[in-house]
This record gives sequence, structure tokens and C-alpha cells, in this order.
Amino acid sequence: CMLACLDQQRPQFDLRSGPLLMAVAAPAVDTGSASWLLGILAHHIIADNETLALVFADIHLLLQNRADALPPALPFRHFIAQQQRESQLQ
Repeated sequence: CMLACLDQQRPQFDLRSGPLLMAVAAPAVDTGSASWLLGILAHHIIADNETLALVFADIHLLLQNRADALPPALPFRHFIAQQQRESQLQ
């Protein structure tokens, strides 16, 4: 299922209509455990190493049942303004 859902033959990402990030969760078969796999397919324009590290850190907190430790969600325009301020300081 995982490979079928994140098939390499999918059409290219459309920057005008998205989505630019897709995730698929599936039970890990043939392992004999109750483990799950998470597949993430993201366009490179939105997913650099720093971004993916943040995503994985958030997922890790959720898996530890620590959603209260996540920062509050901000509108994207606030994120852009914060990034612009930080880049001006550097």
C-alpha cells in the first residue's frame, strides 16, 4: 500500500494547485508487530532539511503524547515575517 500510495509514476507536483506535501500511514506488514510506517512525499520547494527536521520533531512529540509541548500554530504570513526578520539579522 505504501509504495502504491507514493508511486513514483505520479504526475509532477503542481505549484499552482498543490498539494505540495503528502503523507501516507500504513501498518508495517511482515514485522509481526503493531508498528506503522509513515511515508512523506514533499516538493523540494517547501521541504529542506531544516523543515523536515521540524516536521519530524513535531511528529515525535505527537507519538510521545506530548502535543501540549508543540508551539502554537501561526498563520503562514506570520512565519514569513519571522523568517524575513531573522534573515535581516544575519
